[in-house]
Formats: sequence, structure tokens, C-alpha cells
Amino acid sequence: MKLSILTATYNRANFLEILYNSIIKNIENQKEENESLEIEWLIMDDGSKDNTKKVIEKLIAK
Repeated sequence: MKLSILTATYNRANFLEILYNSIIKNIENQKEENESLEIEWLIMDDGSKDNTKKVIEKLIAK
């Protein structure tokens, strides 16, 4: 199963890591039930002026 998550953001960098951790937790729970789970997380940034880009780069590195 493939699941796509679309997140629109504008100056909400402080929430992105919380959302990431929630996605990871849910993936771990679902993988116990379904080994074929594939997640795609799409983030649409509408020109944020905070550190959104740096937060996303940090999350990608994980």
C-alpha cells in the first residue's frame, strides 16, 4: 500500500518536526500489520520566512 501525505506550510517550521514524528510513529504501527506500506510525504512551502527550509533539510537527513 502506498500513502501520500501532502502538507502545506507557511512559517510553521516549529510544527514540522512534530508532524514528522507523528508520521514515523504511525508508520511503525502500520508496518506491524502491513509490511508493504510505503509513505510519500510532500511538503509545499509557500515562501516561508522562518527556518522551514532548514528544518526540512534536517528531517530529510534523518
